[in-house]
Amino acid sequence: QNLQVTSYGNQGFRLEFLPPVISRAKPLSGFVFEIDLCQQSQDSCTSSANPYYQPRFSLDTTLGTDLGNGGGHTEEILMSYGPQNATGSPSTITLQMKPKLNIEAGDQMYIRAGYPNVLLSSFFSNCSLEGPDGSKVTASVLNSSTLVLTVKDGYILWRGYAVNILIPEACNIFLPNLKEASYAREYGEGNLSLPSIIVAPIVGQGRRFDNCKGASGCAASTTYVLQTLQDASSMDVSWSGQLYNGATGVGCGNSISASSHVYPATAYCSQYSPNSNNGPQGTGDNGSPIANGAAYISNAASCRSGTSQQNPCTLPIGQDWIFSTNISYLFNQSSSNNLTGVELEFLRDRALSIGDVISIQVDKIFVSQQIAPLCNYTYEYQSGMDSCYVLDTAVYLNYTNPLTGWTSKWNTMTSSFEIQVGSQVLQSSIIWIRISNLHMYSTVDASKLTSQQICTVQRSDKTTIIFHNGMAGIGYSTSLGDPVAGYTISSTIPINQGSIYQFRMFSYNGRFKSAATQSPVQNRAIGPPKPPSYFAQMKQHLIPVNLQYSLLSSTLVATGSSSARVSPQLPYLGEATRIGVTFTSDVLISEYQTLTLLLEGFGGPSLVDIPPSSLLAETYYPYGNNAGCQCGAGGTIIIPASTSASCQYPTDVTSCTQCGCKQNITNTKFAKASWSSYTSSLVLTVGENQVIPPGQQQIVWVAKSVGITTPVDPTLFPPSGSNYVSGRLARFSLSWVSPFPTVANPRTGFLVQFTTDMYWKSDIQTVNFPDLLNRGVKEVVPFTNLIADVTSTDPMIKIAVPYAMFVQGKTIQIGYELMLVVYVQNHTLYVERGYLGTSATSHQAQALTPGCTCNDLQTCQCYQVFLAYTYATDISDRNGGIDYQTGFNGDSCRVGTQFDQEGCNPLKIAFGTQPRTHQKATIIDFGTKSVDWISACGGSSVKTCSQDCKCSATTLLPSMEFGNVIKASNISLSTPGYVLDYPYNPVTTSTTTIADDQVQYFAVADPSQLLGKFIRVDDELMFVKQVSRGVLGVSNYQPIPSTCSCPSSGQLGQLQTNCICSGSAGTNCTAGGTLSANGGGGVGFSATFSVTGGYISNVVVTSPGGKFVATPSISIATGGDGCVGATFFAQMSSNVLLVVRGALGTVATTHTSGAQVSIVPWPSQSSLNYPGLQYYFRVAAYNYAGISSFLYYDLRLFSVTPRQLAAAGNSMLEIVLIGGGTTATNYTVYVGRLTAAGQVDMIRSRECTNVQVIDSAGTKIRCFSPSWVGKTHDLIVQYREGMFTQIAKGNSWMSFNPPAITSIFPALIDSNTTSVNITVFGKNFGKYSSEASGKLVGSTTVSCTPLVIQNDAKAVCSLRAPTGVSLQGNIQLTIGNDLTGGGQQTNSGPQTKLSLKPQPVQMQATVPLNISSFPPGSSARSSLETNFKTDIANAAGIAISRIVILNVTAGSIIFDFQILPDLTSASAPSPASVAVNLASQATDPNSKLRQGSITSQISLPLPPGVQAQAATSQASAASNPNPSYYSQCFARSYQSDDMRRCYFCCQYLCMFGPDAPTNVTGFLIQGLCESLCMLHCGYGRALPV
Repeated sequence: QNLQVTSYGNQGFRLEFLPPVISRAKPLSGFVFEIDLCQQSQDSCTSSANPYYQPRFSLDTTLGTDLGNGGGHTEEILMSYGPQNATGSPSTITLQMKPKLNIEAGDQMYIRAGYPNVLLSSFFSNCSLEGPDGSKVTASVLNSSTLVLTVKDGYILWRGYAVNILIPEACNIFLPNLKEASYAREYGEGNLSLPSIIVAPIVGQGRRFDNCKGASGCAASTTYVLQTLQDASSMDVSWSGQLYNGATGVGCGNSISASSHVYPATAYCSQYSPNSNNGPQGTGDNGSPIANGAAYISNAASCRSGTSQQNPCTLPIGQDWIFSTNISYLFNQSSSNNLTGVELEFLRDRALSIGDVISIQVDKIFVSQQIAPLCNYTYEYQSGMDSCYVLDTAVYLNYTNPLTGWTSKWNTMTSSFEIQVGSQVLQSSIIWIRISNLHMYSTVDASKLTSQQICTVQRSDKTTIIFHNGMAGIGYSTSLGDPVAGYTISSTIPINQGSIYQFRMFSYNGRFKSAATQSPVQNRAIGPPKPPSYFAQMKQHLIPVNLQYSLLSSTLVATGSSSARVSPQLPYLGEATRIGVTFTSDVLISEYQTLTLLLEGFGGPSLVDIPPSSLLAETYYPYGNNAGCQCGAGGTIIIPASTSASCQYPTDVTSCTQCGCKQNITNTKFAKASWSSYTSSLVLTVGENQVIPPGQQQIVWVAKSVGITTPVDPTLFPPSGSNYVSGRLARFSLSWVSPFPTVANPRTGFLVQFTTDMYWKSDIQTVNFPDLLNRGVKEVVPFTNLIADVTSTDPMIKIAVPYAMFVQGKTIQIGYELMLVVYVQNHTLYVERGYLGTSATSHQAQALTPGCTCNDLQTCQCYQVFLAYTYATDISDRNGGIDYQTGFNGDSCRVGTQFDQEGCNPLKIAFGTQPRTHQKATIIDFGTKSVDWISACGGSSVKTCSQDCKCSATTLLPSMEFGNVIKASNISLSTPGYVLDYPYNPVTTSTTTIADDQVQYFAVADPSQLLGKFIRVDDELMFVKQVSRGVLGVSNYQPIPSTCSCPSSGQLGQLQTNCICSGSAGTNCTAGGTLSANGGGGVGFSATFSVTGGYISNVVVTSPGGKFVATPSISIATGGDGCVGATFFAQMSSNVLLVVRGALGTVATTHTSGAQVSIVPWPSQSSLNYPGLQYYFRVAAYNYAGISSFLYYDLRLFSVTPRQLAAAGNSMLEIVLIGGGTTATNYTVYVGRLTAAGQVDMIRSRECTNVQVIDSAGTKIRCFSPSWVGKTHDLIVQYREGMFTQIAKGNSWMSFNPPAITSIFPALIDSNTTSVNITVFGKNFGKYSSEASGKLVGSTTVSCTPLVIQNDAKAVCSLRAPTGVSLQGNIQLTIGNDLTGGGQQTNSGPQTKLSLKPQPVQMQATVPLNISSFPPGSSARSSLETNFKTDIANAAGIAISRIVILNVTAGSIIFDFQILPDLTSASAPSPASVAVNLASQATDPNSKLRQGSITSQISLPLPPGVQAQAATSQASAASNPNPSYYSQCFARSYQSDDMRRCYFCCQYLCMFGPDAPTNVTGFLIQGLCESLCMLHCGYGRALPV
């Protein structure tokens, strides 16, 4: 019966069953197990697309629970029968279950209750089932041994909801008649054993369950056989004792008793053989004793946890799956060690059946009274046995329903409570048990007894065998009288990961093998899940809180002839104030949870616990001399007008109306609060049994008497007396990304470990989050209907069917909105709206059939309410929790908005063809259950670690079971706001007293871990500054030899043999006193002594002192009147601590020797990446095969594009990283530097704008660069939210484009100029003058005083020439400085040059036109002049503004005009150069000048001296210090040949070489080069006179 197979361990299985009824007629030797390797083909277990993911994803599956558990799904059904006197007649049968998965229409439950051809032989298939759920199923019989229940169309058996079905007598299920001969012959007389619990395989439709080929099983490609399994003796009628494998038995003996019913002690009738004394069937002693078999090592813990050396291994007979219970201890009021009772509370995810025995081992208690022999070493109730102690046992289901028939006893042999289950209990039911009337004794203090205990369940003769890949197989055949003939050990059996297997088993004895029992569901061999890939974000839940600071008037306030409203007063700076806290939470806040508020700059008591009496409600009571006095919000006094004629307001208010307001009603929601000046934090704690629902405003006032004072700094206090802060709830949200589970590596859920210790050595807590994706990331099934409309803000909805507590804590869906049900009251559900990121909208409860109401659900259809089963996979993620965004080609990150949908995979996680999934989990203080199932990096502890504590993977705790997550009590989250709430780790004890609050030295047993750490002793925190040597004790005697012992003081008694006590306690002492230490180099020692009977009777070291390098001499410092001859010997210790007392605002006080000394990790640690007080997280996936490796949260940068930024800002940056969040909230990107303490240096950093998360795996973010400058910067990404701060940087990744000058103005100045403002044009100048400097680099450097940056492309340099210095040279800017990552200089060039202004040149041009056609003042004259200037400017290639007409006269037409210098560029052609150019063009009919509209026939002579002037200016303009046409061409002498060679060389390189002038082009360059080279080669030199 109850064959159940679970995929268990890496490539292994756990096979469980109940042996059949054993009788002398039906003896039992053992079992044979066969394993079929299923064909995964069209004819058998073929894969097909998972319907729950189509059409979006094509994901293949075979078994319904492939992605979670590896198949083998069954349900536990509790069975109870009619009265026992109904045997031999039809009986009612009640079936109860609580499904683990939804069982839908067409799905079938196979119930095998045993006794084939008896129970169901006359079943009436047309009978109607009864009970609350009887109408939802039909019943039929399969093969006369299996009752099949099939869910009808239109119905669902909801998971987690109790199902109750009654099979009436009319169905004709007969209980066997114990006296009937045919029954007795088959099963033995009186041997009826009907099962009370059935493990029912579920045969599903549409691949919902694990029957991969209907109910007929799979087609086997290979069949393997495990070694046989036997118990301790096959010669009895019980399955018990030691289990063996591979025993085959021996032949029958020659002596047998067929009538005595007493089995011989030797091996009889084990096998058929010719010489055996075989009796007729049903009369012989037939069994197979153990022979040649191997015993299983009895180690249940290692077998469960997969560490057994045996393969297979077995659990002791009867052991079921374990679970845990909360246990609390009740002690006698007169003694903290006298135990009077215990209380247990547990929720088991498997059912309990009548007769199950729960064992709970408690090692640290024992029985203190005499044990009567008749009690058999147990304390249990037995009627009439007064010598046995009665254990009273009270049991309640779900706290309210009493259960009967349960009994308890204490087993002294195992130190265990043993509780026998007296009533059936469905899975996932809360059981509360009180065992009282005890008389026991605890060996430890009550506070040190474990509050969580593992429970084992003993269920009759249930048998469990666990095996995995590589176990030995057998070969055998079944022949007449020999069921395991030819038994041989074969090669090992391969269990291949991903393969599907089917299991069946046979029982056998010495002659026969039974028919097979085979499960209709299959299992897959699985491996541990793949680890999570990316830890995107961790968040603390914040809510906006309005704070008000005010003082109620302490006296009555008066008014005159008009009414008045007087608001509370603002407190003065530094004055104690009352504080009003107003908030509306968006989530449920439950009992014991905290809300932390940071009040920067506020002062008052260093650390204070605020009592409930100082937490006041927003309730005020008026008082005064007028009944019309009232109080408004916040304590505003509302004063009616005075009616008395004698009222002289405001000079004399004696007869006026006077009112005041009092506030003395306490707030009911918060039980306590605390204030710490060290952390500037106010912490409010919700009271026991109190709940703050979402959407409900709360107001609480902290009384002025608490003493919290306003800031002294006025900038920290809001002028209005009110401001908003972010209130921190002890509630964290985590987001990570994982590969989609595969059939070979499925996923049951995730384990999250977290700690306040960044080194992961202490304060480690574990929680789990299921993630079963077999039926999609969200499974939605119809549930009920709305009966009332719902607005978008309603906190409650009304439904048609009152499902009470079933839906509390579950998620429902209406339309597209998800809601969390937080409380249920009849038809009303109180909900958290817009759950999991959905939008809260309105919903109508509209009957779709005319004339219907939504209460008439039989004939009407209304708006449906669905149950939505959600898991860790986050359906609120932008892609619904699952996507294929695994990076380009699955392993990279491409830059650009066009690649955003590809995702990013910087760690190159091998997703293969599978998608990725997005998880989100919420951890709530006192709301999330902790898990005591895995260790903290190996070993036996779940909370502490001693080595390799930041491990890559962990293991199950000893005795734990794969997949069976053991939950413990609620987790506890600490708040950084209250220092006495900081977690601490006990490491040693004190060995000296701390006598008062001034003592700075004390000794401990082991100081090895304490230096530089904060420690806690009782309720005082200290900081350990030094570990040194001090005086641990002082004795009046010294033993000789040292192995002897002497009293420390007082009179000597009887000494040990061969021992001497040197020294004296003195004589004639009349008064005690103090001692001092002399020499030894130490400080801080103090001790007192007392006297009795004239001698020193006791010495107490009040401070051991420290820093001693040698043993000091001890002498009396004060007192000791009359003492003579007293000697003192110092006992030294190197375990003395020098501490700072009363650290972090705690109170320094006295402490006894032996006090516990603990390290407080939070304030003792920090790092550049993790500054501050915060939690640290790691996550792993788990399934029934094992646990994946850990993924730690980390914020780390990989790359950024681009790295070179424009100074104007707004460059789009794409940053590849991990830990970059799912949303950009509270992520900040900086270009800059960190301080030495690891904080963002806000002086040396600039913030990027518009941060966006591109990949919700936290692997790519985008932002836009700031406007800034600088040569080298770090890229900094900072995350800050609540207590969390993470910082990552790319070291020297960033730089801003260097500055460049495009022009200056003026570029030319007069020679006598001594000051000038030069406007500099260019790019990448930045925004701030303080980050730039400039200068003129010439023969003398002149600084810009000042340089003013007007914008990124414009600056003004103010030059002031020192005496005798000409302002000529190149303008050079340095943009940036040490605060901006270093400066960058502009390059010099023609565009940066500042030169002296050349002289204008006046020329006279003649054109053959009739001047009379252009009268003065006419438009024709105006056009003539404009066209003339245009022709001249175009021909010269200069701006028209440089041409000024001085006069126009007749003679044809004569233009007297002037050529002006170009003030915008020192490299522009000078007026003389322009004149030479124009004169040259005037003689060339093909020149541009001669193509002009006015100048086509121009005559333009060159004025005298202009040629030389042009050459000089051109040489200056080309003042590359040594251009190639000068350096490579020179005249050896002023002989004509040498000068000619120089000229031709210079002319060629000037026109075509690398340094050719750039300010002229075309044929103009020829004229310029001629002039330059003539001068260079000596043609223009001055000749000697």
